[in-house]
Parts: sequence; structure tokens; C-alpha cells
Amino acid sequence: MGKVKNYLQEKAEDFMHEIEEKVSKGKMTKGCAYKLSVDRKDEIAFDLAGFDSEDINTQIKMWIDSIEVPWWKKIKDVRF
Repeated sequence: MGKVKNYLQEKAEDFMHEIEEKVSKGKMTKGCAYKLSVDRKDEIAFDLAGFDSEDINTQIKMWIDSIEVPWWKKIKDVRF
């Protein structure tokens, strides 16, 4: 059972790292990152990465909000 838990934890951490990297480099907005994370919350073992499974949406939002984006890499919100 330890190997499965380690695999799921590594998968969650890799997903989180990928999201953080894309947001911080300006390749993804925080809104898109939140939507993607919430949509995949059943696939990703966020609880093994330290998230409380009972209030997962709020914790995902807090995690996404904590990602720092340099002002020169922020994606402009274009609306028509």
C-alpha cells in the first residue's frame, strides 16, 4: 500500500508544480488554474499533498491565490 500512496502523492505534487509553473510564467491565468484543479480534484490526491478533503475547493482557491506572478508576466484579460 505504501507504493500506491507514494505514487499518488508524487502525482499530486507534480500536478501542483506544473500549475504553479504555468501560472507564475504567465502561461495560464489563476482562473484557468482554479478551474482545471477543481475539475481534476477527483483524479488528483490533494489530501496527500496536505489539503483538507472536506473543504477542498476553498483550499485549492487559497493555494492558487498564493502563487506569485510577476507583473510583467500577467496575462491580460481581453473582453470583447
